[in-house]
Amino acid sequence: MESDPWLLARIWDFTLAVVWNWKGLVAAVFLVSGPALQLLRPDGNVRKTLDKVLPLEPTRRRILIALCFIVLYVSFFNTYDEVNLRLRAIQNELKQAILNARPSVRDSLIRWKDGDFSPSSEREGDPFAITIKNIGSRNAINLTITFTFNINVDELVRMALTSDLFMSRNIEGDAKKLTVPLRFGDQSTSTYITLTGEHFRKRDQIPAQGLANEITVPYPPGIKDEISLWLLITSHSQGRASMAKREQRAKIIGDPQTSDALRMKLLHEQIQEMERDSLLVLPDMKITISYGDFGQNSYSNTYAIRSIYKSMMGAEWVIGIEPRTLSLNDLVKAWLASKGIAYSAGDYRVGQPEGGVEAIQTWNVAKLGVEPTMEQLQGMASFARNRQQVLLGGTGTLSYEDQDNPSEEFFNAYKNQGLFTPSFSSAP
Repeated sequence: MESDPWLLARIWDFTLAVVWNWKGLVAAVFLVSGPALQLLRPDGNVRKTLDKVLPLEPTRRRILIALCFIVLYVSFFNTYDEVNLRLRAIQNELKQAILNARPSVRDSLIRWKDGDFSPSSEREGDPFAITIKNIGSRNAINLTITFTFNINVDELVRMALTSDLFMSRNIEGDAKKLTVPLRFGDQSTSTYITLTGEHFRKRDQIPAQGLANEITVPYPPGIKDEISLWLLITSHSQGRASMAKREQRAKIIGDPQTSDALRMKLLHEQIQEMERDSLLVLPDMKITISYGDFGQNSYSNTYAIRSIYKSMMGAEWVIGIEPRTLSLNDLVKAWLASKGIAYSAGDYRVGQPEGGVEAIQTWNVAKLGVEPTMEQLQGMASFARNRQQVLLGGTGTLSYEDQDNPSEEFFNAYKNQGLFTPSFSSAP
């Protein structure tokens, strides 16, 4: 805490304030001028002149006293008003937000690995997080950050259940527990997501000064799952629709009867259309930050986070390129499938003895027929891979709006080109 100024310094400041407030000095002149005139000689020239110009006593004294009170009133009002303005300025400052929220990264190349539900960033920084910075002069305490993805979760689930991406691949459930397949075939695997959880984070404090005045807060798991599911469904459907339009246009371009002028026009339109179709406008993210300070003031600020996704490759199911190493059990299942042999648990057993290699340990010849050789099983590798479908979410750039620099970053560049219209549904 800063110490008070010296007494002499405070007296000097007071003297300057009195001099500066000249209206108070004028009032003092009016107050003392009445008695001062009585000190003049009654028969003197000055006294005679003043008696002619000014009213005689006691009217003269009353006028001077009235003028004194008027000037003092004006002086007191100015002093009060100046203090009041300062107090209002301090109150307004206390009411102003002391925190600012923005996306942690503006542009991020994201990619889904084979069989993953959520994407990972190929660059530094987390694209599914916000950065909160203290821009005030007071510490922010007891923070609650609430995230809202502007889409109805029941509608999102309906989109997933009816999407061509997951059709006939055992997707089931509701917003409370949705089973999403990631691998389909001999080795089916799924993930379970919940879209109705608590979508908020809590933090104790953000100091006003120092390196700790800025924190990064990741999205809650449910919010990230909503975004991932929306991107998977939308990039797949948009990619299929765009491909259908290109194929239709390709037929016209390849038609020998199509004129060169029309062919060039269609090619130009196709380039522009491919650029537009690759841009997916995400529903807005609304972030509300509630917090307080040590002065027992409460704050609540809402921010709209807008973003787009430029899809380079949409979500698809792929066959035969699964990088996972095939086990001997995978090869045995593929061999039995190729022969059309039905089997059940216990008909054969694959194991690896200590210090040895993986091998078939038991085989029901009566039900399964002759045991295959290792050479026959190794020839089943391609067939086994083709029986395993893997979800590839694709690749693209996730870009956030930069309101401070409207001419920079991908979001603003594409918006300024008129390639998409941003949503304002969740603006604060």
